[in-house]
Amino acid sequence: MSLRGLLSLKSWGKSRSRSRDRRSAQAETAHQSSSRLSTNPQIRPLDRATASAPALPPSILKPSGPSAAPSGEDKLGLFCLTLELTEEQLDPHTPDIIAIHGINGGSHKTWKHENGKNWLKDFLPRSIGNDGARIFTFGYDASVTFTKSKSDIDDFARDLLNRVARQRRGKLSTRPLVFICHSMGGIVLKKVRYAASSTLDAS
Repeated sequence: MSLRGLLSLKSWGKSRSRSRDRRSAQAETAHQSSSRLSTNPQIRPLDRATASAPALPPSILKPSGPSAAPSGEDKLGLFCLTLELTEEQLDPHTPDIIAIHGINGGSHKTWKHENGKNWLKDFLPRSIGNDGARIFTFGYDASVTFTKSKSDIDDFARDLLNRVARQRRGKLSTRPLVFICHSMGGIVLKKVRYAASSTLDAS
């Protein structure tokens, strides 16, 4: 082999040796970093991802669900949103409309837009075009429907049934009755029908 060839071979061997040394050093550094992460309780692999994640908006961080409770105008009970009229002023052939909100809803907030307009009060009367219709909203503590026994929903249904009966005495009992239910409100209405049929059977 010529002198030039020997020199080239020697240079290639040194280059290969340096490359192998660099790979070994990188592997050792990675191993040491991994060891520190696994042995140091102050450092966790997820910390980097957590630190770089965007902050959640307050609406998500704010507790909701069973801890939420009716507040402000979202009172419990049956409330008439239209003009209160006497029995003599009411037509027995015009309807009574009752809205029942769902879980974590409210007697007013469920039906209210962010601009403050309440669909039941500000738009529904004009949509049906019937000045004699009465529109009610029923409020119950929907935050507890999944935290206690099923008897809670039965209690809400009986409460609604009794309140409706007081509003529809005498000739008003023949007025058509319409329910608007949202979410859990449909289950409350089913319980109302069951309670009403049980009452009729008992009598």
